[in-house]
Amino acid sequence: MGEVASYRVEETGRPSEGFPGLVEWRTLIDAQLGPSVGLAMGVAEIPPHTAVADALHRHSHHEAYYVVSGTGIVHLDDETVAVAPGTSVFIAGGTRHAAEATGTEALRLVYVFAADSLGDVVYDFGP
Repeated sequence: MGEVASYRVEETGRPSEGFPGLVEWRTLIDAQLGPSVGLAMGVAEIPPHTAVADALHRHSHHEAYYVVSGTGIVHLDDETVAVAPGTSVFIAGGTRHAAEATGTEALRLVYVFAADSLGDVVYDFGP
């Protein structure tokens, strides 16, 4: 592991990744992008009326969401919670989950993983 140091990132300077029409994200803090350790962070955007069944997944890393704009729901195993700007959701590792935009605008959220890099997170889209 390299040296850890503080750094600044502009969202507009990062490429968009993801699955157009389902979810797109920009990774902002990640050990593969800068000298950080222990967390990976980015911004995701989920368009309204997405097919959430295609997005349900789990991974062993803990994750947190902070909603910046839009309204929606987050599916957590068998529970569904409503989210709006200012809402935070903690997702324990192993929880089957997905976010869904329910309003007329995209659901925009900040995600944080307890991982050095998003590349360390192994997604399981099975039941």
